[in-house]
Amino acid sequence: MIDADFNVPAWALTIADDALAIVPNVELGWLRTKYSRSCGWAGIAVHDGHPMISISAGSNRRDATWVLLHECAHVLTGEGHSVRFWKLLHSMAPAYGIPIEYSVWRNASYAGSLRATEELGHPRLAARMRVVRERDEFKDAEDATLFRQDMRGIRIAVPILRGTLSPVQSAQEPREARGTHNPPPTTISETEILLRDATEVVR
Repeated sequence: MIDADFNVPAWALTIADDALAIVPNVELGWLRTKYSRSCGWAGIAVHDGHPMISISAGSNRRDATWVLLHECAHVLTGEGHSVRFWKLLHSMAPAYGIPIEYSVWRNASYAGSLRATEELGHPRLAARMRVVRERDEFKDAEDATLFRQDMRGIRIAVPILRGTLSPVQSAQEPREARGTHNPPPTTISETEILLRDATEVVR
């Protein structure tokens, strides 16, 4: 259950409710900024000990969505920028309309993110990001242009599954166990998060 302030847009609340379905009483704060990019943080609220997420949202909807998912992954794993965290985030992103290419590219300066990308079965994408990650800190308003330039020649087909695969399971299960192509549907339990097609979540 999400305890959201009045600034949280409906699309963001829908995503947070869905992604954090197994985590009770998460507080979500939202601030709109004049910038293109978004940023955020996740932690524990001092007054009640519940998880808390705060987003400073820029004008780029895709980036705001990615930052929200980034902070949700922190809450779900209870970890910082670990390989497990990055695997979860990169597994979640396509279900909410964010290509895995963008998810990896957005914080390419983190070595753990690139290792997670390799472990998820995308070595070419990880190799490309190692080339461009040193200028990651300079990306902002021209994100769309830079993303297209950096991804030239990289094509990764990632299916968007409709309510069949837990991102926690996807991030933790060995690739050999899932097969080398599309992962099969899994049995949903109360501890799993349902992934939905982005057209059903972000309107």
